[in-house]
Amino acid sequence: MLKTRADAFADAASLPFDPVAISRVVFPDFMRDCVETRSAYHESGHAIMAMLLNGRIDLLTIEPDEDDETLPDRSGEIRVIWPSDTWTDKELAIREIQVSLAGPIVEMIHDGNQDSPELLEEWKYDWALASERVLEFLPKTKPASEHLGRFIFDLMSFFERDEVWAAVAALADQLEAHLTLEQEDIEEVLEAWPIEGFEFD
Repeated sequence: MLKTRADAFADAASLPFDPVAISRVVFPDFMRDCVETRSAYHESGHAIMAMLLNGRIDLLTIEPDEDDETLPDRSGEIRVIWPSDTWTDKELAIREIQVSLAGPIVEMIHDGNQDSPELLEEWKYDWALASERVLEFLPKTKPASEHLGRFIFDLMSFFERDEVWAAVAALADQLEAHLTLEQEDIEEVLEAWPIEGFEFD
């Protein structure tokens, strides 16, 4: 039976995962440029989705502080500040799900990767946050895998739009060149590469 991408992701989403496990991916020197490019696209996906959902970027970097023992080993980092008292808990949870999954989805598109986001170790924390919010705030009348599959399908359709991907690529280029960007840098990219008709519920 032929399955859509959403069906395939919904099936994969039902697989068990361990949100506590931490591992460090070590790359040989000749692969480091490739890793930085992938990280730049990944973090740019998070950042663009957060900006479009009215979050404020407190930190966007592919050179995270490796001395911070409170955080897992990682190749990039983004911190998003959400306005207080603007949305209900459910509305905020939906935004967090979209932002969490946006990074892996962008990296998947960039790499031509068909794997679901929970299948790769380096995406484990993004997937765990999205899964936690789905289980806590979305209706139990549908399985969590169905909710997650729908988010993934919608995000993939969104980021594959030409004007959206142009903005992602432009931001990723800037992030790879400078390693860390400020909120104003992201705003400049989105002004130069506007995303029209943004509706994402």
